[in-house]
Amino acid sequence: HHFIITGAAGGMGRAIACLFSQLGAQLSLWDKTAEVFALAQNLGADAWQSDLKDPQAINGRAAHSHRLAPLTGLVLAQGVLRLGPAEQLSLTDWHHCIDHNATAGMLCCQAVAPLLSGGGSITLIGSNASYLARQQMAAYAASKACMAQYLNCLGLELAPRNIRCN
Repeated sequence: HHFIITGAAGGMGRAIACLFSQLGAQLSLWDKTAEVFALAQNLGADAWQSDLKDPQAINGRAAHSHRLAPLTGLVLAQGVLRLGPAEQLSLTDWHHCIDHNATAGMLCCQAVAPLLSGGGSITLIGSNASYLARQQMAAYAASKACMAQYLNCLGLELAPRNIRCN
């Protein structure tokens, strides 16, 4: 099995990368920080540092990963959090969460889904903030809800190809 894991250098992404490596999976680790290179070296994985905002670069790197070994899955573990009162939320903070948590995930799905043949999976590491309102978390919650619904719709479209999205 060969998985791309976004947000691989920190938190849940790192834990998933370490577990998948222990289970024998081949990994392509993507993260916005340079820490991804040390992790990849430690796990014997491919690494890419990117903020996941450039569709052409994402498409190219997905193709590169697929050439290393056929892809069987994508794990979307990237995420950023900006806290603040909803009525005072800056447009900068709003866009930061939407761009990193939703748009980046959508671009990765669009790049990887066509490469998954004969089944596969796309997994979102979401947040209960996507359906459970919390103070100070409007931008984060909206971005995670956006990505969760995008993945639900994508899952309906990819089901005939035996690609699971959750």
